[in-house]
Amino acid sequence: MKVNNDTITRYGDDELAKDVLQSKYLADGEEHPYDIWERVAGAVGSVEKDVKILYQKLFYGLLEDWKFVPGGRIMHGAGREEAKRKPSLSNCYVIPITEDSLEGIYRCLSESAMVYRTGGGVGTDLSILRPRGASVNATIDASPGVTAFMNLFSESTNAVSQSGRRGALMLTLRVDHPDIEEFIRIKSDLGRTKVQYANISVLLTDEFMEAVDKDDPFDLRWNGDVFRTVRAKALWNKIIALAHATAEPGLIFWDRMKAYHNVEYVNPLESTNPCGEQPLASYTACNLGNINVSKYVEINGDFKSEEFCRDVATAVRFLDNVITYNEKNHALGKITESVNKDRRVGLGITGLADMLVKMKIKYDSEKAIRHVAAIMHEMRNSAYLASIELAKERGAFPDFDNDRMGESLFIQSLSEEMQNKIKKHGLRNSTLLTCPPVGTGSIVAQCSSGIEPIFATSYHRRVKQEDGETFEDYKVYHPLIKDLFGDDENLPKYVVTAHDIDPFFRVKMQATIQKYVDTSISSTINLPEDVTVETVSDIYKEAYKQGLKGVTVYREGSREGVLQTETYAEGHEKQPTGIKPRQRPDVTVGTTERIETGEGKLYVTINEDDEGIAEVFATIGKAGGHAQSYSESICRLISLGLRSGVDVTEVIDSLKGISGPVPLWTNGEQILSMADGIGKALERYLVREKGVEVTEEKKMAGACSECGCLLVHQSGCETCLDCGYSRCS
Repeated sequence: MKVNNDTITRYGDDELAKDVLQSKYLADGEEHPYDIWERVAGAVGSVEKDVKILYQKLFYGLLEDWKFVPGGRIMHGAGREEAKRKPSLSNCYVIPITEDSLEGIYRCLSESAMVYRTGGGVGTDLSILRPRGASVNATIDASPGVTAFMNLFSESTNAVSQSGRRGALMLTLRVDHPDIEEFIRIKSDLGRTKVQYANISVLLTDEFMEAVDKDDPFDLRWNGDVFRTVRAKALWNKIIALAHATAEPGLIFWDRMKAYHNVEYVNPLESTNPCGEQPLASYTACNLGNINVSKYVEINGDFKSEEFCRDVATAVRFLDNVITYNEKNHALGKITESVNKDRRVGLGITGLADMLVKMKIKYDSEKAIRHVAAIMHEMRNSAYLASIELAKERGAFPDFDNDRMGESLFIQSLSEEMQNKIKKHGLRNSTLLTCPPVGTGSIVAQCSSGIEPIFATSYHRRVKQEDGETFEDYKVYHPLIKDLFGDDENLPKYVVTAHDIDPFFRVKMQATIQKYVDTSISSTINLPEDVTVETVSDIYKEAYKQGLKGVTVYREGSREGVLQTETYAEGHEKQPTGIKPRQRPDVTVGTTERIETGEGKLYVTINEDDEGIAEVFATIGKAGGHAQSYSESICRLISLGLRSGVDVTEVIDSLKGISGPVPLWTNGEQILSMADGIGKALERYLVREKGVEVTEEKKMAGACSECGCLLVHQSGCETCLDCGYSRCS
């Protein structure tokens, strides 16, 4: 399909926007954004009873010039009558494991696959599953635990796609689950190959956060039984160290999400969508759309509040219509039933950073906080009033309960007048507001993404040439920067980018917006590579203190990785051939890890001296003879090499992958042999204890799966600036 001249004129040399428009959103026979706006407005307006043409025109006016950017599923699928299988217009779902059994797990996998096939992403909580070692039944000694099934969920996500779009998955686990430490470590393997098609997040409770603050003991329990007790601060430190080293797990303040959930009384939250901005009950879904606030700035810098509030109301009606239009496109009947009962919509904003630049307001300023608070206040009130008016016209959502809805802390934050109107007339939608990532949507709308600062004023895009083999680099400017200033030389002080902004201010801005959002926010705080673990910890604690429901922190390089950190490398250069190993000191300090192998239980002890890892011991259960002599000989040579200056990552690479006679799956990974197990134990030790990033370059997790270029991290998601790929849209 060729993009026509009108589109070329509109986008100029913005090849990325043209490519994304063509590959993701233009239907057969379409050539221009006008075609998308007309198709979508016609489809969504078609559910109106007597005034279809009026609302089709109204919706077209809302969409025109990208004032309103619908969720990617809506732009792609609404009005596509040619599709054999109608795609879902909902971006995100939560599919539960309804029982702690193999049948329950595979039922969830099957139902999730059906959702992926229609284009939706899935969140699943694993907390219902019994921990490793818990008894199962007479035929199985003990449960393999939560992590044994995570790769299964991940690979299922990768295997099923719709229109070339791979599914997105969030796996969550409560912080008080006995398998929590294995869960948070699952993605810290050397090649980042385990559970690579899922995001993972920990559901943090108020009880845990209070215990961290007081350095109290904390019980890990399941089904009412305490399995063991840990120090809360020690567990917190492990979570933070991994978030710093690998950018996962994410942190979700779960009790706060539930307390502010408008229908917790009838539909308790189960998990979140893949990017975390939509906490959802079992089998519920949400369709998303975003007001492009950069379009509401006058030439003199004033904000067009009246027009903005009017368009917010129209957008609420648009999204409510999408629920009706989409009801036959869900993968499962139980989803259709749940969606119709609570009628959730997720109206957000995009282009916030561009709006502030147009108003000549610095993103990281108190003036920005005041203006954003005022705009979000107007948005919240306009959205809720619009839903009340829809309830008068069409009826409240079926699960609405006058008395119980007032239990929500968000409803309690509304004015008394607004609460009285809700009690009298009801709401058409159980939830209304969110801040999703607006990845490819912001690219085609040529605006900054979601509530993020401008990521970069310019960047280099690598484009494949006609011969299909060579590439050429082009300097690409952020669209607004090019429109206002021509280039990014000598920009005014009010133009700032993500890496220039203090991370604690980012928390403050997100907290300001969260006050007016009834669900949650997807946003990324970008940090330099040399930021300390303590700073990351402080950011998360401040996020909890400021009232956030979740936050994403991305340290530069924590996904892409290097072979080892510079700090660790200092003093660990390889020594000349023939040098004698350093002497073992009288006292060493280390840890022992137990690993299940096909040859028995392997106990690997790793000890350090002042210069690093000094020795490794391995014991195979109570076995002796050949197996024990084999493990002892391996470990003696490993220890000798390490004390002689051999890079520990070279040792890991040499051991991992060695096959044995009886491979075994354990804790979500395959242990091929005793040697393989020792190598993986060393790998985990580096990540866990040293915070060392040891990702193999050829398996770099920060590479785009579509074109191989590096991903940027913004709006809680990964986006490629070369081809437009986004995991979240």
